[in-house]
Amino acid sequence: MTVHTQSKYKQKLNIEIIEQELKLLVSDNRDVRLQTLQDFIVEHQSDNRAGFTLAYAIAAILWIFAVINQINLTVTNLLSQKQEMGTLKSIGMTNKQLKQAFMMEGLFTTLIALLITAVVGIPGGYAIGIFLKNAGMSTDLYFGCCFYSFCCCYVYA
Repeated sequence: MTVHTQSKYKQKLNIEIIEQELKLLVSDNRDVRLQTLQDFIVEHQSDNRAGFTLAYAIAAILWIFAVINQINLTVTNLLSQKQEMGTLKSIGMTNKQLKQAFMMEGLFTTLIALLITAVVGIPGGYAIGIFLKNAGMSTDLYFGCCFYSFCCCYVYA
């Protein structure tokens, strides 16, 4: 049994020849249209750009709401802890120490958020990017393992 293989160049040439012959066959018939995957991708690239622009706008709006929510949470936390601050001041804590305690609490909350983002958000974004690329809606954004490793090292350092 003998198996004949062709080089990739010959296979690509054969595909181009077959595509040209199919276009020639279809050109006489107005009811039939031949469209290759590459033609489809080029035709719908502007739709993809519009969709990604909309997605980025929605992400920016969500980010703004998250920042406003964080500010609201911090202010509400400070107002609800008035009694605690009074108790701490009465046992001898200075204003500087109180400020440092609340700064550490805010820093701790931020670090937990960064940790959750590194563990869930970055791999989730990578998976969505792979899904979109496989669906033919590539964003041309390269998100390699090196970048993920850098982000993890930055967060944990």
